[in-house]
Amino acid sequence: DAEYTGEVLRRIREAKGIELREITARTKIGTTYLEAIEREDYDNLPALVYTRGFVGEMAKFLELDHARVVETFIKRFRKFLEESGKLDR
Repeated sequence: DAEYTGEVLRRIREAKGIELREITARTKIGTTYLEAIEREDYDNLPALVYTRGFVGEMAKFLELDHARVVETFIKRFRKFLEESGKLDR
């Protein structure tokens, strides 16, 4: 069971020779958000629902297990939101 961190996503993307601008061009997700995903810079990511979609699209672009990538990334994002009191319940 792989844990897909932002760092892992970045390494996979770089290993495939893919630039963030390529993902942006195809998915229309802003490069700023893609960079924040790779850095796990949660403060600069949009609402959970949008981030879930962005991470999923990134996983598809990288030909990864969409469900597993989203599950592991969002789990950490949700924990951050809960710990910082930013998660609407």
